[in-house]
Amino acid sequence: MSTLPSGVQRIALVVLLSWDSRTVLLDRRTGRTAWWPLCLDVSKTSSYMGTAHRWLRQQSALPEACLGDVTGHLTLTDNTASGTIERDYCVVILKLTGSADAELLSPSARWWPIEQLGQAAFPQELGALMEGYVGGWIPDGPVTLDG
Repeated sequence: MSTLPSGVQRIALVVLLSWDSRTVLLDRRTGRTAWWPLCLDVSKTSSYMGTAHRWLRQQSALPEACLGDVTGHLTLTDNTASGTIERDYCVVILKLTGSADAELLSPSARWWPIEQLGQAAFPQELGALMEGYVGGWIPDGPVTLDG
């Protein structure tokens, strides 16, 4: 159960890691310059992992995937013309057991080499998170990505 205020938008950022651990699937979201992992809205009564698993079960075009042992958490506040929006992101890593065509998930998605994520991906820390995950130097469990 979440301890976040009721007005917080909860989003699972699903990072699909290729079977060979070299690339991740990112999508170009409309109106954004950065490339994003797949975004799933998470209800107040659901977990981030449960939401990612339900989504994966619905993707018949994808091979099976294993849940990663590391998750990243990031909370951002955006001030807009209509008020303040707080977003709580959880990066969930799913490692595919076989190859997959990026366009089956989104026409604007593509596979990115992990070492090229840098400033091109959201969140900015995604490259370091994935390098540490694949390299084995980030310990299992949740990692805070807040700057």
